[in-house]
Amino acid sequence: MIGGRVFLAVIYAMAFVSGRAEVDGFRESCPSNAIVNLSRRKSMSSGLAKDSSDINLPNATRPEDRITVGCLCDFKTCLKLCCPLEKAWYEQSCVEDDTVYIFPEIKTLIDDGQKNLTLQDFHIVPDYPCGFGWATLDVLENFYAFPNGSIYTPDFYGSKSHGFDNYCLLRNPNSSVYLAVVCYPKASMNYWDTICWSIQFIIILAVFVCYTIVPELRTFHGMIVRSYIAAYVGLYLGALGIMITNGLRDYVQLNILSEIVVQYCDIASVLWLNVMSVNIWRTFRSVKSADSNVDQRNQKKFVLCMIYAWGTPAVIVLSSVAVMRYVPYFHNEIFGLTFTWWTSLTFSSVVYMCNTLLYIVTVITIKRQKKDTALLTIDVNKHHETTNQWCRTYVKLLTIMTGHMGGFTVVWAVCIIWPTPALIHSFTTLGMVQSVFIFALFLWQDHMKRAISKQLCIRVQRLRNFFVRSKPRITTDCES
Repeated sequence: MIGGRVFLAVIYAMAFVSGRAEVDGFRESCPSNAIVNLSRRKSMSSGLAKDSSDINLPNATRPEDRITVGCLCDFKTCLKLCCPLEKAWYEQSCVEDDTVYIFPEIKTLIDDGQKNLTLQDFHIVPDYPCGFGWATLDVLENFYAFPNGSIYTPDFYGSKSHGFDNYCLLRNPNSSVYLAVVCYPKASMNYWDTICWSIQFIIILAVFVCYTIVPELRTFHGMIVRSYIAAYVGLYLGALGIMITNGLRDYVQLNILSEIVVQYCDIASVLWLNVMSVNIWRTFRSVKSADSNVDQRNQKKFVLCMIYAWGTPAVIVLSSVAVMRYVPYFHNEIFGLTFTWWTSLTFSSVVYMCNTLLYIVTVITIKRQKKDTALLTIDVNKHHETTNQWCRTYVKLLTIMTGHMGGFTVVWAVCIIWPTPALIHSFTTLGMVQSVFIFALFLWQDHMKRAISKQLCIRVQRLRNFFVRSKPRITTDCES
């Protein structure tokens, strides 16, 4: 559960290397501030057509004003800077820098030879493409420029080229050395991913609704399961927000908020599973008779569980965000952007290992007490049988989570060795299979189907009577 959900959301926000890695490089589109009116070629350097919404192909004709426009990058090598020449890059923003900068000589590969070019040989395009819609960044010191605006980086494992839309050059304050910041385009969802994601959300939402409307499930154990599923629903909603706002610079704050929701709900779901583990383990440590005041004690206990399972993630997520924002060491391009993700993933992994240990201890305890319960009184046996039913549900749930965690670990290892967009399809498929198992575990049982059908019948009858108040009320036998 922890792995697949967090890593799926991280994968959508993480960078994967694009399939284009030709040696000659590529430029996907003409920058808006490099578009020029070709009908006035003498004033080419000053006649830029600022247009942030339209993407114009080189030497295209605008139908609205019937003028021919072109791209300066076709006549002069375009080079993208993260900040204007008079500014430096500091803490993810451009700041004024009084340092006398010297634009460095940049090597370029032309006709299989090397040539050093200066500022006059380039058309400078200020833009920072990695600020939103990207996650993994590389800062490169050794690179070459291509005439078409892309850059080439020799690498020990194989040379790579980075397209014009995937990098920018920056310099730190009090420095004239320019570095290349490269961000990788993330893999996009296809129809299969969308279908799997939709099925997961519908299933989890259905489980939450059913555990809310069925009175028999409003017990201490049932409230724990409902809170666990509620965390799942919040996680899916947060991930949906990430996918909708991904790449849209006008919705940066909403995207950041969605990421925080995903991290918060993932930790919360793991902690609710931990609450379930501890509760079942404490229940089976010793067999006790039924108590008339157990409901009142459980209500107080559930309030403490809510503070633990909902409050702890808030402290962790907000603390990691504060550290990333105010601690200079973590406020950097490479590590800072993913610090909160690694914090939540590490904490969730530790809690999950604790849950696994409790799972093993509980199973051993159940086997040891199996023979002892046969000699107990009727009241104790009835109480024990009810608890044992929830325990079996918990054991099955943790088994599903363990299987999903194993599959996640394998895919994660493959991702480290061989990152590919196809891994997204693996995660969405694993998530869909896990959701189907959860649905079968919590809802697809005879007593659950009868209870849900009864509650749906009652609510449909109430809805009918609401709209036919002036007529005789409709009565339906919902017990059958």
